[in-house]
Amino acid sequence: MAEGAVAASMPDSSSIIAGRWLPLAMSVLLAMLTFRSLLLENVSGELGLPPQRAANLAYRSLWRGDTDGAIRRFQSVAADDPAFPYRWSDLGSALADAGRNAEAQAAFEHALELTPASPQIALRAANFYFRTGQTPRALQLCRAVLRRLPLYQDMVFSLFYRFGGSSARVLEQGIGSDAELANNYFRFVHARDPRNESIWLSLDANSLANSTSARVRVQWLLRQSRQREAALVWKKYLALHKDDWLRKNFVDNAGFEVAPVPGEGYDWVVEASPVTRITRVGDVHSEGSHSLRIDFDGSQNVDFRNVSQSLWLEPGQYRLRASVRTEALTTDEGIRLQVSGPGNSSAVTESVTGTSDWHRVSASFTVVAAGPGQILLIRRPSTRFENRPRGSVWLDDIEISPVR
Repeated sequence: MAEGAVAASMPDSSSIIAGRWLPLAMSVLLAMLTFRSLLLENVSGELGLPPQRAANLAYRSLWRGDTDGAIRRFQSVAADDPAFPYRWSDLGSALADAGRNAEAQAAFEHALELTPASPQIALRAANFYFRTGQTPRALQLCRAVLRRLPLYQDMVFSLFYRFGGSSARVLEQGIGSDAELANNYFRFVHARDPRNESIWLSLDANSLANSTSARVRVQWLLRQSRQREAALVWKKYLALHKDDWLRKNFVDNAGFEVAPVPGEGYDWVVEASPVTRITRVGDVHSEGSHSLRIDFDGSQNVDFRNVSQSLWLEPGQYRLRASVRTEALTTDEGIRLQVSGPGNSSAVTESVTGTSDWHRVSASFTVVAAGPGQILLIRRPSTRFENRPRGSVWLDDIEISPVR
């Protein structure tokens, strides 16, 4: 028996059979199947065998390629045990293998009528409908399974992926408005075929995408060097500023209000350093409720570039600003913020050392052509004899905004 996939949970009876009678032609076929099986002579002296043993013999016939013999045995078993839905499902599979699709459909629908809540029966029937090109009915059965038992979703998704057709149709007819299942299906497809972008476009168009799927999408776009698209997806689904991120402030998570997720798109990247300790703190801050603290241990003349964020910058004039606080920060080279934009655009703020309360530092720059950029917190190596920094720095409320 070649059955593409089996699993998932069945919907309630109303969504599988929808309270409707089988069409007249289907009922006639079902009656013919039952009557014919009653008239069949028992094969090879099998009269009186228990139904399961007789079914096993039917399977062996099917595996040997004796489809007609398997059908005869399954018909006999179904007649002996007519209330057991699996007998009718087995008969449907054998009839389908023989190309007798109308009779197979009657057997599958009868199995569904007997047990409308069985995911196994529903998915065997769905597999048949997919194979025979009756995709809407197959998607209907799969959708009902997912609603009742999401545990089966990988098996259902395998059917969708192989036979369901376009992502738009799968989402509309097979998943519906269930955002969690829709996003799970996106990640299922993306893991197997990341270049299949139709599923993301369907998610986005139907406002079903969530932040987890958006991170997957952003990371893939960045690997394809499609930074502008990645930035737009990040802005829509992940940026703290959401609607005004690209309009007012190109820096996301500007006040470290949420913990950065390592290596994820346009959030902060914080790299560990053996001579500094970098922590997000809530006891000292300029705005909001958090800031970033960097403690230098005085052991090295460090070239510090361990806090950064990727950017996408459109053409225009910009101002870089941030709030900085220091405590006993030694050496002549202190902490700075630096922007490296597309082309040769760049800016760096003045060095901050010693002890100072919160204050704003700033720098201006111009971007000629749109492109990727980066903002970094830096400390340049000092050329002085006393060149090993010790002390603390707090950083908060970072902004890159257009100058109008």
